[in-house]
Amino acid sequence: TSPAASSGARRLFSRAAEAVMPRLHELQPAQLLRTVVAAGAAAAHCRPLLEAASQAATAALEAFVPEQVVLLTQGSLALGGQHPAMVRLLDFWVVYFNALVENSADRADGQPDSGLPADEVAQLVRLLALVAPGHEAVFGAAGARLRKVVGQLSSSGRSSILEAFPGGTGPAFEGKEELLQAVVEAEASSAENAASARTAEEAASAEEATATAEAE
Repeated sequence: TSPAASSGARRLFSRAAEAVMPRLHELQPAQLLRTVVAAGAAAAHCRPLLEAASQAATAALEAFVPEQVVLLTQGSLALGGQHPAMVRLLDFWVVYFNALVENSADRADGQPDSGLPADEVAQLVRLLALVAPGHEAVFGAAGARLRKVVGQLSSSGRSSILEAFPGGTGPAFEGKEELLQAVVEAEASSAENAASARTAEEAASAEEATATAEAE
């Protein structure tokens, strides 16, 4: 990007921020969410708008469902883990994940709950590890949730967790070793199942080829 283009982009976003910021208090939750996501994607050019919109949205988190709070969190990452808006988001996730873990302990039917999908939790953890590695409470709560649903993780979800804690490093929290061990075991089991499926498919193909040859 040329300096002229960068300067033009800053002026454009500056004008947009000047137009939107005085009206933030008038925006509906969905509009605030879109503003945070858009400003977060261009945080280098419109940090003041991102800060103002994130502050407004996180002051009323009860107006958002968890899936929307995920988007708010992603949009606010550029503010850093110490920013008041991010701190409110981190605290939200601590309460949310702890409640899911407690509720799952009370369920006797073994049915899945309505919490965020395991892969979304894993992706969220990966992102938070980059901006708020010292927030032990959020990783402890999310980790406890992931240990409950580790069997629901896809290959992508398992990769997100391993990327968040490469080689066991990264944020520290209670139960981290158990989580990583469960993820590694699930990854190994998935690879073994995939290999078995390939072997069975190859055997079936060989049998079909033999039968075809004999028929001829």
